[in-house]
Amino acid sequence: MAGVLNSVKAWLPGPRMVIALAVLAAFAALATAIYFIFNKKAGPKFVPNAEFYDKDGAGGAGGGAGSIKVTMFGVPWCPHSKASMKPWNEWKAANDGQTVSGAQVECETVNCEADEASEAKCSEAGVKGYPTVIAETPGGAKVVMDAKTTVAALNQFVAKVASGNLG
Repeated sequence: MAGVLNSVKAWLPGPRMVIALAVLAAFAALATAIYFIFNKKAGPKFVPNAEFYDKDGAGGAGGGAGSIKVTMFGVPWCPHSKASMKPWNEWKAANDGQTVSGAQVECETVNCEADEASEAKCSEAGVKGYPTVIAETPGGAKVVMDAKTTVAALNQFVAKVASGNLG
């Protein structure tokens, strides 16, 4: 029996190692708990972006009264733009020319590197990253979509812009 006990003692780590492993396990548990607490707050839910500017501001071209012009700005080399094109094209095919909350939807896709005119559109709209979806309200204000480009997020975004409930 003493031989087995000595074998187990030789196999077990020293007291410093046990304390180090316990501290490491506690840190890992704390980091995991913090991650899950904050990850729930930053879920995939759409949150309206409060940043918008008047029609007289940057990128003043677009839809008139009673219409919403939704433009997706992107570039072909960006992986996020590539991933967003499928849901964007699906949403655009279903909604271009349709009426949402009394406003007609006009859709446009802009490749920011296609030519000088496209580059100028992106610059005037204030595009800083790709993809960027901007909707111009019937009143002329511009709203930047602050969510992942999915069909559901686009539907919710345009419905919110069309209702005028941007706050």
